[in-house]
Amino acid sequence: METALDIKQVLREAALEALKEYRKEEREKVRKGRLRNTRLLMDNYLEFVDHYDNIKSSANEVIEDIEEGLDFDNANMGDIIIQSIKRTKVRTKIMIRHIETVVDLLKKDMEAKNESEKYKVIELLYMDESKKNMKFNKKVEEVASELNCGESTVRRYNTEMIDKLAIKLFGVDGLKLEL
Repeated sequence: METALDIKQVLREAALEALKEYRKEEREKVRKGRLRNTRLLMDNYLEFVDHYDNIKSSANEVIEDIEEGLDFDNANMGDIIIQSIKRTKVRTKIMIRHIETVVDLLKKDMEAKNESEKYKVIELLYMDESKKNMKFNKKVEEVASELNCGESTVRRYNTEMIDKLAIKLFGVDGLKLEL
């Protein structure tokens, strides 16, 4: 009888341990997804700005063209298209402002810690128009030259700053928590 209870206890403990490990792996997957999303947002920041500027300058023309081509029966479809354009414009601007806000907070944090060169890496890699069309490795090389440091330093600072940006962008979901 004791061996049956011992076996049940061992199985229960093994199941709890497996569940704990599974949850840990899932949390890590989510965290890595947040880091990936942060990198994607930063990689595409200048594209968002261009997209917003293009929408802003051409949206009224597009809306006028759509409205001119509408007849009474198709008015509903035109309204849908117009709303879609407006929604895209608003969502893009919200994302741009959110990125700019958290990057500015990061800049202030790094200046307060007297580590502004770490922030400068983010600014030069992702927000510098002159590097917009460069491959990432070329950007790293250029930034290392500009900051008079090694490429490995640029990569290390980038990784550290992306981690901090993920927390600022996604809040508590950006943290790596051991529960």
